[in-house]
Amino acid sequence: MKYVFTLAALTEYHEAAEWYRERSLFAADRFIGEVEVAVGDICKDPQRYQQVRGGFQVFRLRRFPFKIIYHHADDLVTIYAVFHERRRPDAWRDR
Repeated sequence: MKYVFTLAALTEYHEAAEWYRERSLFAADRFIGEVEVAVGDICKDPQRYQQVRGGFQVFRLRRFPFKIIYHHADDLVTIYAVFHERRRPDAWRDR
């Protein structure tokens, strides 16, 4: 299955990685690696993870306080947010 990040999700992902990089290269590498593994897991079985309103689904990272919000149709996973859990839960829906 293929995947694509929306511009907003890609921006969030890069900003979070940069935030970790400024503090620790090790933490940044772990964050990036965990997101990559998460995207791979989502693509393997996109229906597996928690459904939320509007047909979206959520993957929670294990070691970092982030969620990946996505939708899948046919052979494409669209990632709408790489979302810090302390933000307002529905803020990503304003997109």
